[in-house]
Amino acid sequence: MRRTILAVILVVAIVLLVAELTMDVTPADRTQLYLIFGVMALTTFVAAVLSLRLAGRFHSLRTSLTVIAYAAVVVTGAAVAVAALTMFIEPHDLTLVLVAIGLGVGLGSVIAGAVARPLTSDLEAISRTAQRVGAGDLSARTGVSRNDELGRAAAALDETIATLQASEIERRNLLSAIGHDLRTPMGSMQAAVEFSQSHAPALKSRTLLLVAGEDRLVDASGSAAFHAKLAPGVGSLRAYASFYHEIFNEVDAERVFADIRTWLDELREAR
Repeated sequence: MRRTILAVILVVAIVLLVAELTMDVTPADRTQLYLIFGVMALTTFVAAVLSLRLAGRFHSLRTSLTVIAYAAVVVTGAAVAVAALTMFIEPHDLTLVLVAIGLGVGLGSVIAGAVARPLTSDLEAISRTAQRVGAGDLSARTGVSRNDELGRAAAALDETIATLQASEIERRNLLSAIGHDLRTPMGSMQAAVEFSQSHAPALKSRTLLLVAGEDRLVDASGSAAFHAKLAPGVGSLRAYASFYHEIFNEVDAERVFADIRTWLDELREAR
């Protein structure tokens, strides 16, 4: 709004300076001229405010530009009419000027439409691209090629989308690599477990199994199933119902060490 006020004041000052330099203005005419220019400046400011408010309510940029163009023509016509009424322009000349202004309104509408059409198309392309990206389509691009602010905005949007797409590709590649690395050791571990379970009956060495009942990393039922497949007298199972995975770091870990010592003593006596 401040820029609009400064622009109106600047235009009025320039026009008044031109009038002083090019016209033989009498003191009485000067007062009247200054009054007319002041009123027109105020009218222009009001028209600018109303045009901006109306333009913001339209759903089409083309319509907004047309309204602004009409407002400019109306201000121009009003200035000519007021000048004519104050005898600066003859009535006959006023009619001719108003007809010319009417022609200008029609031609201005054509120009406004021609300027607004590609502008609105590019804005719609940017909007559609943003919606596609929001829906997850990172292959979308605006396709807008301009040298103005709108073109730079479209180029920045395309660059941002390209960066997001590259990041997404890197993320997927990383997840794929991690998944492969995880599947490989998990497959090896699964094969080892299945081999142990299937060959448990053939195991001859004495084996002590220490199982934590609250272990959330290793399923205790697997150890129990392995123990059940061992030959009689080969396996010994010690279960600690309230222990977690790190049984040697439990508060009551002495129970575990005591069971190990007992098992080793039994093994030594058996030899």
